[in-house]
Amino acid sequence: MCLYYKDYVTFLFLFLLFLSSIQFWRKPEIGWRRSIDLWMCKLVALYLYGNTMFCDEYTRTVYLNGFYSMVFLFFMSHLYYYFKQKQWIIFHMTIHLYTFFTPVVLYML
Repeated sequence: MCLYYKDYVTFLFLFLLFLSSIQFWRKPEIGWRRSIDLWMCKLVALYLYGNTMFCDEYTRTVYLNGFYSMVFLFFMSHLYYYFKQKQWIIFHMTIHLYTFFTPVVLYML
């Protein structure tokens, strides 16, 4: 979607996040690959949040709603994980869906 609508910077950030996640989950161990993956997640979140300062009102609303939803889901997944509830996976995977659907909503509507 990002390439189709010529948003190359967002595509680059999301693609680098994809590559770091694939690299980590190929053989998931706590180490430097996990650190890079977590760093990329935080960098993409900061980029999308920072991107709202330079956008029109509609784009800002879409980005901020997605960002606040992802922050809520992030804390809920950690809370469930802390209490050893298997449902933490649902919250975590919803963050991945939000990351995918935010550009779709932004470009299609």
